[in-house]
This record gives sequence, C-alpha cells and structure tokens, in this order.
Amino acid sequence: MKQNYLNTLLVFFASLLLSGSVLAASYRVSPLTINFGQQEPGYAGPDNSRTLTIKNEDARPLYLSLDVKKVINPGRKDEAFVSQSDMDPKKFGLVLNNTKLIIPPGQERTLVVMSLMDSAQLDQDATYRIVTTPMQSSRFLSEATEGVASGVAMVLQYGIHVFVPPENPDDSVRFAQNGSRVSLSHTGNSFNSVSNVYYCPLSTDVSNITREYQHNNLDTIRDQFKCQRTAGAGFLHVGQELTYDIPEGKKLVLIMYNHGKRKARGFVS
Repeated sequence: MKQNYLNTLLVFFASLLLSGSVLAASYRVSPLTINFGQQEPGYAGPDNSRTLTIKNEDARPLYLSLDVKKVINPGRKDEAFVSQSDMDPKKFGLVLNNTKLIIPPGQERTLVVMSLMDSAQLDQDATYRIVTTPMQSSRFLSEATEGVASGVAMVLQYGIHVFVPPENPDDSVRFAQNGSRVSLSHTGNSFNSVSNVYYCPLSTDVSNITREYQHNNLDTIRDQFKCQRTAGAGFLHVGQELTYDIPEGKKLVLIMYNHGKRKARGFVS
C-alpha cells in the first residue's frame, strides 16, 4: 500500500526515562467506533444517543479523562481537530454525560454519547474523535539499582471514532485498477473503510471470503483459504483516496465496510 492512511484506533504514547520495564494502566473501551446511523443491538435509548463502556482491568483505581474533538476534513492532508471547548455546544454537535471518571479495580462505567446534530441538515458525515487518557503516569525504582528512577512511563490512550451520518447515507466507493495497482475513491457522503487486507491464492473465490468474514471465521480465511492478512486497513472518508499494490502471483482481497455488512473485493494483476 503506497498511501498508508491509518486512523489508529489504539494509540500509545511512551516517555522513555531509562532502560527498564514497562508499566501502564490497563483498561478496555467498547465500542471503538460509534455510528449514529446504526442502532446498537438491544439498546432502547433515544435515537440520538449511544453508550460507551470502559472497564478497569488493573489492580489500581483508574482515573480517566475524556476529550472530544471534531474532525475537520477527515482523512485529507488538511485534516484538523477542533476541541469541544472551542465551539458552542450546539454547533459542535456532540456531548458526553461525563468527561472525568474514577473506576475502581475490576469495575466498569458506562457513558452516554449524545448527538445534537440534525442529520437532515448534513451534506456528509459529522466526524468526531473521543480520546481517553489516564490522569496518572507510572514511575518506579529499578530493582537492580537502588534509588535510581528507571523504566518507561506509558500512557495508554484510546481514540474512539464517532460518525453522525446525513439523512440518506451513501458509502459508495469507486474502484479503479491500473496494472498491479488498485485505487479506491470515496464518492458518497458517509464513511466507508477497508476493514482488512488479505493476500490470497489466485484461485480464491471472493464470495467465500465474504461469507466467512461476515461470520467472523477469520481462522478459516487464514488456514483453509491460505490467505495472509497484511497491513493496510483504515477508514475511507468522503472524498478520500487509498491505493494498494497487488503482489505478484496473489489475489488482493479488500474487506470493505459496506454499511456494516463487510464485503470482500478481489483484484489480480
């Protein structure tokens, strides 16, 4: 993949103090992508709200801060972020019911994410990023050298992608092939994504890959179909382009988001 645009869902920032071990708070966030165009299974809340669950898997209390940013021109060279504090809440369009949490060990908390946007007034997605940041870092003494601070202070952040689609979302993508290169251009008004990239044998039936992926049978794709999963997954925003190369003697298989119904597309040179 020549243009490797990856909207990273999980981001690590490490400050190196001296050589040593790594220590960081452990917690889990679900989901990592919120799409207001799709209702969560079993959720009976308002159409303009979704839930975000955070579980502390550490033995210590988790002190967590959440920051909401609006993404301007997502996926483009001039992509920019506007903080919630810099705009009128109604114009910003997304709110959390809490931005500071204290979660005891082994427990979880649920947040409400509420959209203030009117989908009928949107020409394309309103895109946001919710970033979670522990409010404490870790420094500890080296066991080998008494009194000398060592190790790595690591902050584990999650970046949750949030999309508020227009009233009639369209995630259409145009595929164009030139020799061993495949280009994807988003021609709709609502996000799509390349969920996974595989290099498969030339004889692979792409419809089988679609079926097994939709049923989450990733081991079957790897073991039975002999497909190698590779880098290149990422969001494809409105107006954005992605480019992939087809390896010699292989079929390039791209798993497209396709309104949440993952579908494989295959290409050979």
